[in-house]
Amino acid sequence: MKRAELEAMLSLMHGSAVTLQRAFRGFVGRMAAAALRSEMAEFMTMLRMEESAADEEEFWRWNRWKRLQRDFSQFWETSKAVLSNSSALEWNTHVGQLPVQERAPPPLDST
Repeated sequence: MKRAELEAMLSLMHGSAVTLQRAFRGFVGRMAAAALRSEMAEFMTMLRMEESAADEEEFWRWNRWKRLQRDFSQFWETSKAVLSNSSALEWNTHVGQLPVQERAPPPLDST
């Protein structure tokens, strides 16, 4: 009777160990799969961004007039923002130069 109880106990412990190993391996596998999915998602996002940039570059290369319009409107908006943000500006009449801020002369030393 003692031997049968010992074998039953060993069988129960063996079954428990197998169940624990199965659960742990499943957990580790799910973690590895999640990491792999995350890596693949980042890779696909990077590919999409590169493809989008290439498509946009191709569009601007074939539509030069629209590119010129875009560049001019960006320049115009930037110029308006610079002019409206500064109160004491002096516009330089040279073509292509942005406005420069007036500077007061340095104070004189009275020594």
